[in-house]
Amino acid sequence: MTQRTPFVLLVFGAIALAQAPPTGLTVVEATKSAVSLKWAAGDDTATSYVVERKPLNGEYGPALTILESTGRDTVIDSYATYVYRVRAVKDQNLSDPSNEVTVGPPPVGLQVIVPEPEDGSASYVGRSLAQAFDANGDPALAYLIDDPNQDGDYSDSTLWFLSWNRALYKWNDAVQVAVVGIVSGAAHSIPPISLAHDDSDNTWAIAHATQLMEGASMIEVHFSRDNGLSWSRQLVASDPQNAVSAPAMVMTGGIAHIAWYHDYNGVRYAQGKLVAEAAPFDNSVVPFLPGSSSATPYLSMALDANNNPGLAMIGNDDSNGYNRLVGFWRPGTDPVLVTTSNGYQIDDPQIRLAFAGVMPRVLTTLRRDDNYYSDYNHALWLSRSDDGGTTWAEAVNIPSDGSRSLDPSIDHAYGSAGQGALVAESNGGSLDGVQCGEPKLSRSDDLVNWSTCGPAPLGTPNTSAAFPTVRFAGNDKLYVAFLNLAYGDDALPRGVVLWREPF
Repeated sequence: MTQRTPFVLLVFGAIALAQAPPTGLTVVEATKSAVSLKWAAGDDTATSYVVERKPLNGEYGPALTILESTGRDTVIDSYATYVYRVRAVKDQNLSDPSNEVTVGPPPVGLQVIVPEPEDGSASYVGRSLAQAFDANGDPALAYLIDDPNQDGDYSDSTLWFLSWNRALYKWNDAVQVAVVGIVSGAAHSIPPISLAHDDSDNTWAIAHATQLMEGASMIEVHFSRDNGLSWSRQLVASDPQNAVSAPAMVMTGGIAHIAWYHDYNGVRYAQGKLVAEAAPFDNSVVPFLPGSSSATPYLSMALDANNNPGLAMIGNDDSNGYNRLVGFWRPGTDPVLVTTSNGYQIDDPQIRLAFAGVMPRVLTTLRRDDNYYSDYNHALWLSRSDDGGTTWAEAVNIPSDGSRSLDPSIDHAYGSAGQGALVAESNGGSLDGVQCGEPKLSRSDDLVNWSTCGPAPLGTPNTSAAFPTVRFAGNDKLYVAFLNLAYGDDALPRGVVLWREPF
């Protein structure tokens, strides 16, 4: 590697000759481990090139010295943003720099990535957000646009996909995946779509439930193997008389694992390779939880660190009509009871499964004690297993931010050291004691003692969050996505928002 030297102007008689700078610097490819560049020579006199690099808002330094007009930088931080430029070298003199290019993951802080429509109707754009990472650890989102023309006919509702392009350092244009019509289970507590990415073959897939006609519905998966540019369809299940809803999906090793709720016979599970317009997968009924003979549409799937799938679900207690049973299941095993609502009635729970390594964690919104209506600190509960799901510790109550409630939609994720982060909507209570904005963000190092705040302090800017999702990046910093519905001069612009935690 050569040392950086100053630009030198060579003068011969009355004529000044300067090395022409390279032009057209572009990023050929950017991954979490390397950045490939190319450029055109400013003239044919250069003997070599110096590729200079700086961190965003930093100072330039030499990164590569090469003979050709292409370069590959392999000494990078996967989660850093870099700016590159190139200088030509002749007789140890450097030309002026080329144009600059920026490479890396999304910017830190709050960013509106899908602005509300010009008619100001953000409430129907960006519903039911789902978040997943690509092979580089960059986020992508799936979401719904309900009744786009707002005429009361939901048959034209659409499913969308949005991904980050680290080579161009920008969001790709949002892609309409399909017209999905009336989506079943659009309530905040029953996610109607599920987004997954398979790193092994770079497949994106989105499962969704659609109501076809009165009493008929189906589960479909739309999948893409070209980074979301084009999409194919696989029918998973349909029923002309009984509703199917609440799809939950993960993918690994070229195989999709899908669970969904069937109104007649409970939760069903299927696995298989996604093939365009193929026949539905063979599927089977997931066993009922101990003490239950009826399931509910509240379910969630996740992969552990060994890429083994798990399913969390809520069932009804046969011996107590008010009691909700929370369970965990892996394909090929019997389901295990995780916790219960302690005999208290809860009409609209939600459940989310995530793993810390191979250890499952189940987050639920439940009424479990008499304090549920007396304050706003007894609605969200975390259950943990430290033996792979065989036994479960007593559920831990998650405290709120002041006198605000913690409500569906909820989500949670876990970092490399097992630390936890969870997000929730906040639709009730007062501002007494509130310190932070929305969505509510709770964090814990030991999963017992939790503190709740938000991505930003209260009112800086003002946000009103729906459908929040959270993921830990590989550097243990968070990505939180949500639909912002706040109004006012002090509000963040309405639309789909991504918050990337600063370093």
